[in-house]
This record gives sequence, structure tokens and C-alpha cells, in this order.
Amino acid sequence: MTHLAITASINAGILSIYLYTRTNRYYLDSLLLTCTVLTINMHGFNDSPDTGNNSNTNASSDSIHAQLSLEKAFTTIFLVFFVFLAFVLATHSWRQWDETETNYLVDMTRTVDSFVAQASITSKASLHVNHVFTNTHKKELINLIYQYDATNQSILRQEMNKTFFNLTGYLIVNESGDLLFIDGPILGEDEPALVKDSATKNQNTRFFAHYFGESGGFYSISWFVYEDKKYGFIVRRPYNKFSEIIFNGGFAGYELALYDKVADKVIITKNAYHTDQTAFPLETIAHKIDYRQNIAASPWELLAVKSPDYLTQEIWKSLLPSIIILLIFMTVAFVLKQYLQSMTRKRLIEVSARRQVEQRAEKSLMSIDEGVISTDSNKIITYANPKAILIFKRLGFQHIIGASLADIWKDKDALWSKDLSVKELESLQEEHRELHLKIKDEELILEQSYNLLYEDGEVSGVVWLLRDVTNKVLNLKALEESRSRYKAIFEEAAVAHCILLLPDLNETFSQLRILNANDAAIELFHAEDQQHLIHAFPQLVAKQASTLSELINKSIKKGHSWAECELTITDFKGNDLVLWINISLHAGSSQNALITFIDITERERVASELSKREQFWAKVMDQIVDIVYVISFDENLELSLEYCNRSVNSLLGLPEPAGPKQQDWNVEIHTGDLERMDGLIQQTRHLNNKDSVLDTCRVKDSQGNWRILRFTNSAFDHDENGLVYRFICSVQDITEEAEEQLVLIENERRYRLLAENVSDVIWAVNTKLEYTFISSSIYAMLGYTPDEIYRGAIEGVFSRGDLRKLNYRLHIALKNASRSSREDGDGIFKMDMSAVGKKGQHLIIEVQASYLWDENSELEGIFGVVRNVTEARQAERELLLAGQVFDNSTEAIVVTDNTGRVIDANPAFFATSQFSLEEIRGLRPDDIINPKFHGSDFYSEVGQSVMQDSYWQGEVHYLRKNGEERVSWAGISATRNRTGSVQNLIIIVSDITERKVIEEKVHKLAYFDSLTGLPNRSQMLERLEKMVLAAREKNTFIAVLFLDLDRFKPINDSMGHPAGDKVLKEVAIRLQRSIKRQDLICRMSGDEFTIALAHQKSADSAASTAVKVGERILHELQQPFLVEKRELFLTGSVGVAIFPHDGETVTELLKNSDMAMYHAKGEGRNSVQFFDEKMNKKAVELLEMENDLRYAVERNELELYYQPQFSASECKIQGVEALLRWHHPAKGLVPPGYFIPIIEDTGLIIPIGEWVLRQACKDMAQWQKDGVPVNRIAVNVSARQFKQQSFIDLVRDVIEETKIDPNTLELELTESLLIDDLELTLEVLSSLRKMGVRMAIDDFGTGYSSLNYLKQFPVDTLKIDQSFIRNLPDNKDDAQITRTIISMAHNLGLGVIAEGVETKEQLEFLQQTKCEEVQGYFFSRPLPVNKLIEFAHKKNDVI
Repeated sequence: MTHLAITASINAGILSIYLYTRTNRYYLDSLLLTCTVLTINMHGFNDSPDTGNNSNTNASSDSIHAQLSLEKAFTTIFLVFFVFLAFVLATHSWRQWDETETNYLVDMTRTVDSFVAQASITSKASLHVNHVFTNTHKKELINLIYQYDATNQSILRQEMNKTFFNLTGYLIVNESGDLLFIDGPILGEDEPALVKDSATKNQNTRFFAHYFGESGGFYSISWFVYEDKKYGFIVRRPYNKFSEIIFNGGFAGYELALYDKVADKVIITKNAYHTDQTAFPLETIAHKIDYRQNIAASPWELLAVKSPDYLTQEIWKSLLPSIIILLIFMTVAFVLKQYLQSMTRKRLIEVSARRQVEQRAEKSLMSIDEGVISTDSNKIITYANPKAILIFKRLGFQHIIGASLADIWKDKDALWSKDLSVKELESLQEEHRELHLKIKDEELILEQSYNLLYEDGEVSGVVWLLRDVTNKVLNLKALEESRSRYKAIFEEAAVAHCILLLPDLNETFSQLRILNANDAAIELFHAEDQQHLIHAFPQLVAKQASTLSELINKSIKKGHSWAECELTITDFKGNDLVLWINISLHAGSSQNALITFIDITERERVASELSKREQFWAKVMDQIVDIVYVISFDENLELSLEYCNRSVNSLLGLPEPAGPKQQDWNVEIHTGDLERMDGLIQQTRHLNNKDSVLDTCRVKDSQGNWRILRFTNSAFDHDENGLVYRFICSVQDITEEAEEQLVLIENERRYRLLAENVSDVIWAVNTKLEYTFISSSIYAMLGYTPDEIYRGAIEGVFSRGDLRKLNYRLHIALKNASRSSREDGDGIFKMDMSAVGKKGQHLIIEVQASYLWDENSELEGIFGVVRNVTEARQAERELLLAGQVFDNSTEAIVVTDNTGRVIDANPAFFATSQFSLEEIRGLRPDDIINPKFHGSDFYSEVGQSVMQDSYWQGEVHYLRKNGEERVSWAGISATRNRTGSVQNLIIIVSDITERKVIEEKVHKLAYFDSLTGLPNRSQMLERLEKMVLAAREKNTFIAVLFLDLDRFKPINDSMGHPAGDKVLKEVAIRLQRSIKRQDLICRMSGDEFTIALAHQKSADSAASTAVKVGERILHELQQPFLVEKRELFLTGSVGVAIFPHDGETVTELLKNSDMAMYHAKGEGRNSVQFFDEKMNKKAVELLEMENDLRYAVERNELELYYQPQFSASECKIQGVEALLRWHHPAKGLVPPGYFIPIIEDTGLIIPIGEWVLRQACKDMAQWQKDGVPVNRIAVNVSARQFKQQSFIDLVRDVIEETKIDPNTLELELTESLLIDDLELTLEVLSSLRKMGVRMAIDDFGTGYSSLNYLKQFPVDTLKIDQSFIRNLPDNKDDAQITRTIISMAHNLGLGVIAEGVETKEQLEFLQQTKCEEVQGYFFSRPLPVNKLIEFAHKKNDVI
């Protein structure tokens, strides 16, 4: 169904509902009108309340039923149309969803199939190109491994960039997957291991992949064979445009994902190139896969994965129009229903409002306490409320509606019984009239009133109101009786009462007035009578009026019903009365208050007397210095405080006691005094009246200090047993008194100790010159005790002449002593005397004498001090000598004051500095110190050293007067005064300028490279050692880079050493540009340099910095060097070692970085390589192998194996190739590919090569004797052997020794060896040819295959490399190359031998192409001598 049909259906439904609503509108209106009319026509009251209620209830019920019928009809129509419309819309949505799902599957299938088809074609093409390139460039690839050349690598890379689109690198691995060569960056640390694992799983041409996020790569591998060895050529490319399609996504309802079946992981999804770690298994999304296809020639599968929100979006798109239509339909229906309901509610509200008014009126009349009777104009009862009906029923009337009120209730006091007309009632003034009834024994008093009812302006009836006021009347009577009773009580009370007049709430008390007063009040105030008191009361309380007014106002505001206070009022006789006033507010009226006056004058007088006494004794106690306590014992002998004039706590600055009990006193007594205080309490317990006890203790104050308090306890009260239960305690603080006594004792002890222990001797004589005191320090000075001096030993101390002189001066002093001399000073004399100690030592002592006066200024004698000045006098003599040295010293000496300003200098300083004393005096030393070399840190260091150690020495650069810069060695000494403060600085300066110049030259020669100016190896070792110590202490890292220039030797050889020196200088400059100033760089030797990068926070930071610096250095080196108008190009190999991971000592770091550098060279040069433990392990192994190889010949561990060479046509043995094998005593048979490079690098190839040649010729000679059918023996010759000057002589000597036919010896040489030095090669080959030795070019086709040198060199045979034979006859390129080599050799008259023949098909192909000889596993593996002989006999016998 179309949207138009759906819309038409909706419109039809809405129209039907509308017509139905319009048709039934008249029924609704009539129903509402009927309800309204019924409500309006209701008037008056029925015979009973129930009648009216029933009619109203029926009308309301009809209205509700009508509303329910209408809502039910509307709901039925709505449901019918809603179900129909929903069915139509659901059918349409289903068809739309089915069509969308079909289109989704078709689009997804086409996209995946198209993508897979294109990717499959690309994969096949890539594998084919990879295979073709491998076959055509075997030799170049092998040379990258064994004969690396940067130029050839660059040319090969350019060729690859043309062949392989978007190439990021290529790798070469051996059959075991070991990485032999890599061009391009390593994507991850584990890339070589992953490639190895993938390469060895299947040795077919194929794809595999490893993923490093966005740097992930696809690898295509092709295998080829070269010299019986299998190699894998791996091309690495990044994600291509098909990968980008998967990554970018954007497909409708689904996304693509790439699944690697080998890794069993999903590797590419939308917005994610997953690494090997983040790739996830297929099971994770298996339930979402809708379609999948394999990509041909690859391990990958393309997946179509449904988007997680696709189903929800499509369902929502299908249902949304239908839902909107349904919502529109429901909205229109809801609006119509609301409209009908609003019309119904409007009419029902009107009916309900009228009904509610009537119900409220009826409920009000039924619930009021008054009786309501409604009569018409003829007094016929038309209505009565329940209260009125109850009254009539008590009067005996059951049915009153319709009866005449005047007839059934006849009462002369009733208004309706007074025969008044309606008009008279209307004009009668309304007033309340009582109507008394007596029903049985109960008397009722009713208050009657009336209201007229009007209709059209005329009175139509009367409403009579009857209110029961029986209780009200009775309460008024009781109130009046109570008032009379309370009035009598007020008048006759013995307490003075007055009725106080209160003003209005908003008025103020202008004066206090009373309305009434009882007799007690008249008597209290001595008034003449009640009226006198009432009129004179305002004057009586005039002075206290404001206080009373404020008290009353506060109580009223707070809502209190009473107020009270104490006031003093003067009565009418002038007596002051102290009254307690109580005011009872609102006492019977809101305008009146009852005020009561109670005379408390006598009580206040007594209290005042007691207060005065207490104040007197309180002042007495306050004036007492001591703290006085009254303390009692309880039944448990616990102390309780009853009184104190002030607390100990205030004395000690402590918080006041929290309670009277002892535990609340907050006082801490010293633990050492607790027992003594307990004893004091026990003594107090047994005191008599006149006795007292006292003791002291230590108490801690608020500052934590212990104060000494003295407690004096006296008895106050005794119990029946005669024991004290209350006592007086007097407390005194005697801390200062105790301290003063201690100070006096201590001072006396200290002064005596001082006198006894000072080094000077203190002495005293009386006026008769008799010794009264000599300190014991005389023993330390002279070796005599004071007693010995008293007994006359002094004559042995001084000479007789000195003693006479001393006694004379003392006599003169005593004779001249007077009070006036005391005013001039007590000193008498001071002189030096020579003394001799008890042990014979000679001393110079200084004797001082002074007068000794008593407290009355009377002369007691003479006292003095004897001091040993022997050293002081010696120092003075030395100082005099020092002054002479100062003036005559050849070293410059400067003296400064304590502020550092020059006060003196010797002549040597003036000669050195060229300043005069006048010019230098007042200056500071830093005024002539060279500021270029010394800053604030220098002065701080010198000042700190001088202040701490009183000495400093070191180098100081200074300026002469003429500005000349000089260097000196300066020593600064500080002299101090007795207080320890610096008094002077003595600076001694020695000029060392000439010595420093010589030292700098020596230092430069010792620590710097003379050619480049860089630090040399010695400085590197020292500074690197310091770096290592600092890094170990600070837990930092160091990166050590070892740089070796690649192919630097040819520059020296070809252009000379001066050119090489220029290159090295330029290299040093470029290296310095590549590093920071704080980094260390040095030239180790030759073309080797070392860089140390310190202060690295982590190993990762050190590695990252090393890579950046290394790459920067390689970039600098790749720039051309201009030497002698020629451009030279260099590269470098950098090895990196990180401290402490790669070594904890300088030696280890340099060794390991050197090892990493050689690894970089082995990886193709011009790269940065980090050291790892594998290198070390490999290096150790290689070193061990090298050591073992040096003794291999002596230990007979070497052996020759021989691989037979056959004629291709007859398959008959023609010769053998000698192949070296090593039987290691521990490792067994070592492959030649492992140890041959070692002997070539170490030079062992010379002795071992000689052994091979001799042994091969010996075996050949033996075979010739034994008739072994071997016509020729081939021996491989290395480049180093070939270039030996003695090589020709060696071959000649071996032939002569073994006596073999020279024509049976064939020497195999490589192409690269032949063209390295053409002149030498041609000379050697010619000499060998003259001897009759045959020549063969080994591995032909993989090197510099050139017809030019084939024509020049006297060679006999070409050996086709096995890399061309391996894929025969299937590989057309290899087949064509092989045919070409054979044809060329035949044309040049050379023999051809093919190596690496392993299948019958290969042999047949070679036979067809006329190849003379073949060699390979198809015929035989290399064999030891004994097995070769057996094989040769057996093979020829068969043939």
C-alpha cells in the first residue's frame, strides 16, 4: 500500500470519529440540559431531608452514566481504526525492510568479490615480480652478504624501487631463517625473530605478514640456491591502497576486515592496523561475519562484518514513517477526546456547583447548634433543621412540616404567639428575647430571634432562630458569685494587695494608678484610708515608677502572666520600706493587674549586716600573702575543699579546680614528694588545737616548671574521737627563696673552684706581708703546693735579688696605702720576674699586685695574680723576627684588616704587582683579581674556608698595574683575637705564570690529540670514569658511541697521509657540531672516535639520544669532503653501549661499544647498532674459535673432504674439489661457513691455506701411485693467499715436494679476487701457467663477469655458480644465463663445469647444452679420503 492510501485511511478514520461525535452531540447536550434543569427546578425542601438527597443523587448519577456511555463509544471507534491502520503500516514496513536486506546482501557480496579479485591479481603479480627479480640478481644479493659495497647497494636499491612499488626494505635470510642482510629500518625489536619464524615454515614463494601498527608490512619471499646454499630474498612493503580501503571503512551496514589464516588473527579492521600484540582471534567477531572470501596467492581472507548498529538503524528507518503516522492519528484522536471531555466537564461542573451549594447549605443548617424553623407568610412550617426537630420532639410533636407554628407551640413569650403581622415583624426592632421552657424536670432557656424571607420584593416567609442559652445564663450567675467571693478575700487578706490599672497595649505608663487597695496595703503604707492611698499612690511610687513600668512591659512582651522584683519605697510617714513586689497580670481583666507588696525590710537589714562582716573578713583574707585553705576529711579520709582566699592554681597559672574534691584540684605534685605529703596529712590528722605541722613539696606550674611550696597545717575542728576532721592549710611559694639559697651556695662553691682551677696563681698577704691565701694552681705552674710556699719554698722560686725587690715594692705599697689611693685604683704594680720550678724548669712570670679592702674600706692587705708569660714573651720575640722576615721575603705578602682592606704589603709584592703602598692601601684583594676567572662562587668558597679553617690556598689570576694577566699560587691565613673573631688576613702570593704556561703545554700534549685538537684516549678514560661514578651515584645513564670511519684507508693509500689528516680534522669539526657542549668526544686512534652522552634519566632516554646523535653524525659524514679540489665521500659505523646495562666499567663500555660497531660494519656499514649480549656471546665464541683454530693444524683437527667432478656426457670421474673440514674436539664437525670467515679475517688463512695446498697435493700424489682414477684436484685460493709475495714459490715448492704433475693441480679463484689488482693478478697467473698449473674461475656469473678480463687472464675453466643451476630447467632466465655462459666459454676455448647439480633434469639440461663437467649432490656429497677412493673405484667399475 502506498503512502497515499495510508493517508486516505487515516483521514477516513478521523472523519468517521468526527461525524460520530457531531451526531451524538445532541444527545450529550440534551443529557446535560436535563441534569441542569433538574437542578434548577429544585427549590425549597421536601418532606424529609432524604427526599431531596435522593433526587439530587439520581440527577448526578444520570449525568455520570451519560458521560461513561459517550467515552465507551469513542474508545471503541478509536480501537477499530487504530488496529486497521497499524496492520496496513506494519505490512508496508515489512516489505520495505525485506527490500533493504536484499540490497544490503547484494552490495556486500559484490564489494567483497571485487576487492578479493583485485587483491588476488596484485598478490600473484607481486610474487611473480619477486621471483623474477631474485633469479636475475642472485649474484648482487649474495655480494651484499659476503662482499658488501655501498655503491652496489645503492644501485640495487634504485633498481628495486623501480621494480617494487612502495618498497620499505628487503631482507636476505639463509635456509634456517637467520637474517644475513637488511636494507631499511627495523620495524620492531622482534621483527628479525618473527621473520625467521615465518620464513622457515614453508620454503615456497609466498606471502606472509607481520604487524607493527601503521608501520606493519607485507612480506613476499622467494628462495634461490647459490653454491649449494639456499637463501631467501624477502621484499617488505607497507599496507597498500586495499588496506587503506579496509582501514577507512565507510560501507553501508558493514565493515571489512583482513584475516591472516597463518597467524589465525584479524590484522586490519576499520581505523586500526593491529600489531602482533593487538591482533585478535577470529572467534571474537565470528558471529558478526556475513560473507568471506580467500585472497589468492596469500594467507589472507577478506571478511565482511556487519556493523553493530546496522540492524537497529534499518529497522528504525522502516518503522519511523509508520510510527509517525500512528502518532499523528493518536494525537488527533486524543485532541477530539479532550474536546468532548472538556464539554462534558463544563456541564458537569455547573451541575456539581449547584449541588455543592445546596449540600453545603443543608449541612450547615444541620450542623449548627441553633434551631432553625422556616415558615411562610401564614406561619406554616416549611422547614426545620435537626436541632429544631429535636426541640419539637421533646415538646411532643413528631410531624411539624405543614403545621402552624403558632398552633403547636403556644407560649406567651414566643414572638410567633404575639399575633403580629408580617409587616409588624418587619418593622419590629430586632432584640433578643428569652423563652423559658420546662420539659419534664429540665429547665431550658432559649434565646429567640427571626429573619424575614423576601421574594420579588415581598416578604414570603420567616426564619425563626432558637439558641439554647441555658448554660450561658447559669455560668454568668456562677461568675458573679465567684467575683463576690474573691472580692471578700481581697479585702480581708493580711498581705497588701492593690488593683493596678494597666494602660492600653499601645500606650505608655505616664504614672502608676491603682483602682483598689485592701486594708493591709493601707496599713503598710500608713495611709489615712483607701481613697487616700488610691489618690496618693502615683506620688508614693513615683521614684520607682519607671522600674515597675519597665518590668511590666517586659513581662507583657514576653507573654508572662506575672512579674516580681525587690524595691525600696518610702511610706507616708517617711519610713523606707524594702518590699518584695509580685504583679499578677490580667487579674480578671486585660486592663487590670493584681500587685502584692511583702515587707522584707528587717530581713534585708540582717542580710546587710552579715554581708558587711563577710566583706570585712574577705578583705582581711585578701591582704594575707599566704594562700589559706579550709579543708575537711570525709569518712574515707578523702580531702575536700571548703574555703580558700585564693587558689594555688591561680598562683601556678593552672585552670581553677573543677570541684571541691582532691581529684578535681588540677595540681600535679612531684612524684618524689608524694610520700612526704601523705605523711604530712597523717600528722595533721592527729594535731592538737595549738599545734601545727609544715613541709615543702614541688608542684608543676603551667609552664612545666617545678615550684617549691611550703604547707603549714593547723587543726580547726575535731570529731568525737579527738581526731582532726577539718583543718586550716596555709600555703607559701618559697621557690625564689630556695633558689637564692642555692645560688649563694653555688656561687661560693664556684668562686672557690675558680680560684682553685684557674691557670693563673691567685695570692693574698695581710698588712704584715704574711701569706693568707695561695691558689692550688701554683702546683701546675711551679710544681709546689700552697703549703710548701707557706713554709718558705718561695725562696727556691725566685732569686734573692728578685725577692728583695718584690718585698721592697710591697712595703712601699703598704706604706703609701690610703683611702685616696682607692679612688685612684687598686693596682700597685705589674712586673716580669724569672722563676724556677720545682723540677728545675725556667719560667718568665708576670706578677700583679692590688690593694685588698674590706666592707668598711679598711685595708686588709694585698692580693695579686701570678701568670706564666714564658710563651707570650717568646711570641713577642718571634713577632719581631717575623717583621724582619716580612720585609725581606722574596714572596709577595699582603696584610688586610678584618674587613679585607689592605693595610700593609712587603717590597716583594710591590715588585710583583707594580703597585705602590699608597696605591694599594685601602683596596680589597678582589680589586686586582682578574674577574674573567673568578666570580662570586670563588669568593664564597674562599670566605667559607677562611672562616671555618682559618686557611685557604689555591690558584689566583690577578692583574698587574699595567693590565698584564698573571697567575699566582696564593695562601690566605686568618689571625683571630681572643674572642675568636678574624682580626687580620695574611696573604702570601707566589707568581707561577711561567710554570702554568709550561704545564698547559704538557697537559695539552698528554690529554689532547695533536691533529684534531679533540681529547685523546687518556682524557677519555679519565673523564668517562668520572661520568660512570657520577651516574652510579645519581642513578642516571650514559650512552657510549664508538665510531669507525668506513673505507678510510684507501684515502691514505691513494692520496697520501696529508689528505687523510685533512679529512680527520674535518670529521672532528663535524662531530663537534653533532653533539652538545657538555657531551664528551675524543679521538681514540686512527679513524676511531668515541662519544659519551651523560645525564640520561632512563635507559630509553639514553638509547633515544644515542640514536639521534648517531644518525646526526652519519648524516654529517655523508656530506662530501673537499680535499685537494676533489670530493671524497665517507660513511661511518657506530656502535652503542648503555651504562649500566651494557657494562658497569669504562673498559666494558668501550669494549662492548667497539663490538657493536663491528656488528654495524657486518650489517652493511653506515648504520647505528646497539650492543646486546648476543654480540658478546658471539664474540666470545669467535674468539674461542680463533684460539682453537690457531692450534687446529698442530692438533691434526683439520681434514680435507673431496667432492667428485664428473664428465657430463659419460658421468665419469674427472677430478675432485678439495673442501676443508674441522673436527673440533668439543663441538664436533664445524661447518666451513662458520670457521672459514674467521680464518680469513684473522689471517690464519695463510698457514691453513698452505696446509690445505700441501695436503691436497700429497693426497693427489698418493692416488697417482695407488692408481685411483682421479685426473685432477681443485684447490680454492683466498685473496690474501693470492696476494702473498711468496705464493708462487709456495706452489712451486709443494709441486716439487709431492712430485705431482702440475697439470693435475687446478687453483680456483673468484672473480672479485682477479680484478682487485689487475697487474698483480696477470703476473701471478702467468707465472702459474708457466709452471703448468691450471686456473679456474669459481662462482662465475655472480661477480664481475666481464669478457675483457677473460681475454686477458690465462684461465682454463669457468665454474657456473650453483644459484643458476638450482632452478633448472624450469626457470627460463636461469636456463638462458647458463646457456650463455657455456656458449661464451666454448667460444673462448675454456672448459665449463657446473656446480650444485642435484636432479636428473638438471643433468639432462646440462648435457643438452654441451656442458663438459658437472659437480653436485646428485652424484656425491663431499667425502673423506678413504670413502672417496672406494667411491672412485666403484663408480669407474660400474661405468
